[in-house]
Amino acid sequence: MTGMSGLCSLGNDWSTVQSRLVNGESGISAAPEFAEISGLRTRLLGRVRNFETVEGASRRNLRSMGRVSMLAAEATRISLESAGLTGDPIVSSGRTGIAYGSMSGSPPAIETYARQIGIHGSLHGITASSFVQLMSHTVVANLAQLFRCSGRVIPTGADTVSGTLAIGYAAESIRWGLQDVMIAGGSEEAHPLITAILDCHGLTASTGTETNTPRPFDRKRNGLVVAEGAATLILEEREHALNRGANILGEIAGFATRTNGGSFTNPDCGSIQELLRAAILDSQLSSDEIEAVSANASGIREDTVEAQAISALFGDQVAVYALKSQLGHALGGSGAMAAWIAFETMREGWIPPILHLETPDADCGDLDLVRHDREFREGGTVIIDLGIGGANTALVLLPQAS
Repeated sequence: MTGMSGLCSLGNDWSTVQSRLVNGESGISAAPEFAEISGLRTRLLGRVRNFETVEGASRRNLRSMGRVSMLAAEATRISLESAGLTGDPIVSSGRTGIAYGSMSGSPPAIETYARQIGIHGSLHGITASSFVQLMSHTVVANLAQLFRCSGRVIPTGADTVSGTLAIGYAAESIRWGLQDVMIAGGSEEAHPLITAILDCHGLTASTGTETNTPRPFDRKRNGLVVAEGAATLILEEREHALNRGANILGEIAGFATRTNGGSFTNPDCGSIQELLRAAILDSQLSSDEIEAVSANASGIREDTVEAQAISALFGDQVAVYALKSQLGHALGGSGAMAAWIAFETMREGWIPPILHLETPDADCGDLDLVRHDREFREGGTVIIDLGIGGANTALVLLPQAS
């Protein structure tokens, strides 16, 4: 990996995000507008603030972009710059591909279609650009147009694991020699349509405030908080990167994806263990070489199942942290954001703390839960990403290519 960046509820640049993670500051805020929607219980949201547009994008480019694509495009612009690939012919040569995901197309465009056709029986106000914004692969389509990328395209509309699935498939594309460079990540925009999906499943926080919610692994956890954000990694074949003098920032060492084949919302402990074993096997590391686990834990009752799976495999020998305690759950963008933050913190040698963790749930097993930021020494970090429908993904990351 030679470039990376992200936009999240804690800030739009790494220095801001780092400071707020270390100081235990939350990116969650009140969403009083939710009170206007009958039946919507949650009143909290994680917003990306101070973001309006994509630097350097033309009006023509922006016409086809909803906010979900704009967040992804800005993160990608910064990542390409970080990788030293801005304007490089490799991007448009056919040897650079895109793997990117979100839960859906841009919700406001979906809302416009539904209202005009379903309620008013009219196409008034619907444009060709509206369709591009709402289509499920809107992010990869817009990224390809904006950055003139002509390689393989992998849209991963796989619920909340969209980002990690995209990164994993991108890594495989390079491993198999199908591409030299892959733009990979996930994005999500905040909108009541998106929040309602989780609210209908009874997963969102209907009590608590922005000062004490969400509470992963805590005995008093009361639900997740939906958020928005995006993160992009630039993955590159190692020799290709070295030959052009690129600075290698880290390595996607392992990837696995599994489905539990059971409940749509309740993860299965055995399938999570199998997922972790498969990702570690793919990395050619041993479980003893894993130092940290970035848990999916979002503050719902099913956190205990994930915790028991981690405990069964690692005991208390890995440091476990939960970024959603500060970021909220950015759904299709969450796993990519977790990967971005893991790479940044591993390079700097520290592990983020879990916010709002007061009394760990006894049912979470024997875990070393990170209560205060601590030193990261060496080894790998596992990213766990669990989705509605039983789609589960894990990545094994190393701070630098070996």
